[in-house]
Amino acid sequence: MLRTMTKIAAASTSSLKTPHDSTKAAKRRRKQRKKPQPITVNHAKSGVTIGFKETKSKKRYKNSASHISRIHQLNKEIEKVNADTSSSGNKLAKLLALQTQKEQLGGIEFYQFLSQAAEGRHGNINSSKWVLAKLKENNVRPAQGATLQLLDVGALSLNYERQSKWIERTAIDLNPKQAGIQRADFLTFKKSCESIYDVIVLSLVINFPGDPRTRGEMLLQAAQLCRHGGCVFVVLPLACLSNSRYLTHERFHAMFASLGLEVVNSHCSRKLSYKMFRKTGTISDNRIFPKKVVNSGSNKNNFCIVLEASSADRPLVPNRRQNS
Repeated sequence: MLRTMTKIAAASTSSLKTPHDSTKAAKRRRKQRKKPQPITVNHAKSGVTIGFKETKSKKRYKNSASHISRIHQLNKEIEKVNADTSSSGNKLAKLLALQTQKEQLGGIEFYQFLSQAAEGRHGNINSSKWVLAKLKENNVRPAQGATLQLLDVGALSLNYERQSKWIERTAIDLNPKQAGIQRADFLTFKKSCESIYDVIVLSLVINFPGDPRTRGEMLLQAAQLCRHGGCVFVVLPLACLSNSRYLTHERFHAMFASLGLEVVNSHCSRKLSYKMFRKTGTISDNRIFPKKVVNSGSNKNNFCIVLEASSADRPLVPNRRQNS
């Protein structure tokens, strides 16, 4: 009898609870939840600790963003010194000082690590998934019994393995982090060959070199290695095309058009620009895309690509990186 009366009293008490009471209880439960701990990685060379899951705020990647920016700046300075034809006695000393600074930041290995970490910051998407989707969408398939020859430049991992029945992948990088990726510089890779790949992927690659002419040489190299009817896929930080004083989406498309490649697909995410080109023509000798202001404004960045007919005859500059 007493137990029954207790249950009735408890039921009547709970029925008197207001929505405000339940809201307060929910708040208490949220406070009691264990806060997620940051996952951090220490890099021995740089001495920097980077957190990946601290919060959902912009602070999550502030360390990696500043390091990537600094490495890009050092690359520009190194290529500027390399391009200096004067017989300055301090050229070697300058290069050594800049390379030392780069190594202190972690060098290429740390840059690769940051590139993988930044994948989530740039939309948490693997570009290979986008490439495969566009190949299928545009009905790019090999002939029966054959495979598509695909070159993945600046590869951090072995993509396209599950598609080995119809895609034969060649992955290259200056500093391979995984077995199966060839150690090679894209600008000198199969330099004497032409029209040998059906698909070439340049994902966050063109933006790494500091010299605008080097970037132009990369476009030319891609056009030379791509077969007629083949495709070139390019992924760039959106700011390179949407907020540069020297480059726009239209000018970028025109550069590829001068190389015999027409744009098939172009879209942007919050952080990245995705481009798919198809080779339908030949490389023009009249391509002239110098460094020229096409989008003025004090808040614009200085990203630039120089593409000229003389680019192919220009001596190659060492210490280039193919991935971002």
